[in-house]
Formats: sequence, C-alpha cells, structure tokens
Amino acid sequence: MDMVTILLIDCLVISCYAFFLNAAEHNKDFETNAIFTLMKRIDAMGTKIEYMERLANEAREREKMMLGRIEYLEEMRSQCEILTNKLLTRQEVMQREIRELSQKNHDQQEHTTLLDLALSDVSADEKENITGNPAERNTEGTKEILACFEVKSTHATLPKFHPTPTLAKQIKYTNYIRGNSVLEANSDENAQVIKYDGVLTNEGNGYNPVTGIFTCPEDGIYLFSFFTATVHEHKAWVELLVDGVQINHAVSEGVRGGHDDQGGNVAILRLRAGQSVWTAISHGADTELDGVDGYRHVTFSGVRLSA
Repeated sequence: MDMVTILLIDCLVISCYAFFLNAAEHNKDFETNAIFTLMKRIDAMGTKIEYMERLANEAREREKMMLGRIEYLEEMRSQCEILTNKLLTRQEVMQREIRELSQKNHDQQEHTTLLDLALSDVSADEKENITGNPAERNTEGTKEILACFEVKSTHATLPKFHPTPTLAKQIKYTNYIRGNSVLEANSDENAQVIKYDGVLTNEGNGYNPVTGIFTCPEDGIYLFSFFTATVHEHKAWVELLVDGVQINHAVSEGVRGGHDDQGGNVAILRLRAGQSVWTAISHGADTELDGVDGYRHVTFSGVRLSA
C-alpha cells in the first residue's frame, strides 16, 4: 500500500471523527459508541498497513533476487557467445588444415606414382645394348620424372625395377606416346628405343615407361602389338626386338605435306621370365612419330596368353 492511500485513509478517519464529534453534541450516547467503534477501526487499519508494508518489503527483496539472477544469466549468455565464437574459429582452422592435408596426400600419391614409373631393372649391359652409352639414357621423359625427386642422373642412381610376382597371372599392358617424338637411328645396331610414356594398363608391372622395355615376369606365351604413325613427309621404320634380336617390323611413310600414315605389326612369342621386349626406330629413318595425346596413334601392347 503506497503513502497516498494511507493519507487518504487518515483523512477519511479524521473526517469521520469530526463528523461523529459534531453528532455527539446532539447525542452523547451515540458519540461514545461511535468513538469506540472508530478506534477499533483505526487499530484494524494500522494492522493492515503493517501487513501491507511487510508484503511490500518482501516483494522488493524478491525483485532484487530476480535482478541478480537476470544479471547472472546475461553474464552466462555473454560467456557462451565468446565460447561459440572460439569454437567456430577453431572449426575453420581445422577445416583448412584438413584441406591442406588432403592436397598434400594427393601430391604425395602423384609423386609415388612417378617414382614407381622411374624404377628400373635394366642392368648396365642391357643399357649399353640399347643405347651404346648408359649416359644417353637420360631422355626428356626420364628427366621430367626424376626432377620430381631431385635425381640428377639415371646412371647408378635408379633403384631396381621388379615386376610384381603376385600379379604374374594377369600380365598385360598398353602404352602410348603422349606427344610428337623426333627419333632417329644410324643403323640397326644403334636403334633408338621408343619410350611410351603414357600408361593405359600395366598389370603385372612388367613394362617400364622410363626405359621403354617390357620385362617378362613369368614364362609363357605372349602376344605383342605395336603401331607407328607419321605426318607430312616423315618416315618411320619400327622393329620389335627380344633381347636385342629383331622379330618383325612396321612402317609408316608420309608422301606429302598434311598426309598421315600409320603402320603396325603383331607377334606371338614364347618367352622366359626375365627376357626383355621393346620397340625401336631403325634404318636411320627421318622420324617424327605423330603421338598426339588425345588420339594415341603410337602404341605398344602386350598380354600373356598362357603359361
């Protein structure tokens, strides 16, 4: 109960008291009873006023407690917002780290693939039979692969290349030249090996795109096919060799500018594990192989037919 209400009650009581005093002048008995009744009412009103004041105090205390709780909840909300922002920032950092690790893993897989292609199981004698000089084995394709691993020379630095024995029953490969290759050879004894650097299939891991040589993982009957292609007036005579021995030939001879020509051959041979098969340019041909990547005109394939 507020003070205005209390004042109004007091005024009412005084007015009533004055009224009854005036009336008492006319009637003393009525005056006595009225005064007694009025005093009782005044006492009752005082009691009610005390009760109302006590309720008001309790309400003010509860209000203070509620305000304290509200301040506490506001502080907790602020702390939760700060923690949420920290978690979001950490999430962004972790997502960025995951993307970086994924990219590194992808790059590592590419490097591993290039390293597998760079492995060689060709001895020094075999290198001399193919090129006449082991130092000449560093072709542009080999240098590009080795550059990824900071290997300066293939001579005495390449690890051994071993066909996968667990895949020996599934031995097949198809390789192609990715771009135009200018090759030449002065004689049959100095035939230049064709290196098919594009790999479509290499099950059994017998073909080495770095050397251009297929090494038989197991004994058996093998089928080999090879195709050559030239453009304009260029000519190519390609031979298939097993351990340096000529098996057969293919030829493509352009006759005029803008003329494309393609030739190929097939051989079925019984070979022993460890024998080497490759193709080479022979007869000193003026050769520019038309190895457009999208068309893959120049290919070398092999498959093991049976044991």
